[in-house]
Amino acid sequence: AYYKVIISKYNGIGIVLDTMQSFPNDDHDLQATCCSILHNMGNKAMIQEKGGVEAMLEVMECCSNSIHVQSEACCALYGQALQNCLLASSQDEDTPSSGDAALTQRLQHAVQHAQDMYLTAKGKESVSYLQKYIEERESVQSETQT
Repeated sequence: AYYKVIISKYNGIGIVLDTMQSFPNDDHDLQATCCSILHNMGNKAMIQEKGGVEAMLEVMECCSNSIHVQSEACCALYGQALQNCLLASSQDEDTPSSGDAALTQRLQHAVQHAQDMYLTAKGKESVSYLQKYIEERESVQSETQT
């Protein structure tokens, strides 16, 4: 747990996200490792605030054929969802933001793509959870609009 505090204290999350954005297509192992780091970090709110969800979705799009990247990114996104830090308005379920719709659509597309791949067991479990999460979000959004 100590390393998580140190990484957060010294902008480690920002550095991981910068690394992901600096090398989007170059090294799938690097991208998978970055997603794994984000998954294992305790401060999910900081990851969300710094654009981590968008970065993971971008990596999933850039490395669409990498089973390792898709699995690790799905696990990291699953971790964000468990902490209610996947979408900006997750903390206030009654008032979804307009940006949520676009992000939810990107997430849905990424999850559908990953579902068709031969992912790791953790990746498959994460995809199943993310699908349920998306369905629940869409249900909340449609109820709010009526």
